[in-house]
Amino acid sequence: MHAETHSPTREGLLVGLLGGGAVALWWVLVDLLQGSPFATPNAFGQLFVEGNRPVAQGELDAGSIAAFLVGHFAMFAVLGIVLIRLVHLATERWELRMGLWLGIVLTTAWLAFHSYALAIYTRHALPWWATAVGALVGIATMLTLAWRRHPALRRSFGSVPLADEVESPPAAPRGPAHRT
Repeated sequence: MHAETHSPTREGLLVGLLGGGAVALWWVLVDLLQGSPFATPNAFGQLFVEGNRPVAQGELDAGSIAAFLVGHFAMFAVLGIVLIRLVHLATERWELRMGLWLGIVLTTAWLAFHSYALAIYTRHALPWWATAVGALVGIATMLTLAWRRHPALRRSFGSVPLADEVESPPAAPRGPAHRT
């Protein structure tokens, strides 16, 4: 793509919204299979809109659901923009690829911990497995889109393995020669 027509912000927004949409579809599927449509966004909405209020099962609050979905998609839009900006930097400067990889791993670990903490806090109204899998679906969607849209980054891994972007520092000098 030409620089004039390629906007990292627009691309990141698209990637983030598609990632957020994939997570929302995951929740719809989980909630439908459990026989309680919109239970997950309702629980998240009550938690984040009402604060410390215990999450009530069965009571749908349209305002909480709407407020949460706005926040959900806004968060994914920001994550998508950040991801694509980092992908662009890593494509231009290969030594940043390891930082991108570590950021992805640490974000995934944080989301797994966050899923467990939310499950405990909400007395399992938000099951950890559903939240964790939803987060992984969002991450996988965003990474797949970024990977497919950036062939130069894909080629860079064939040219230079991860962590081989820079030369290793010289070995530390040894102490005084061992005398016998």
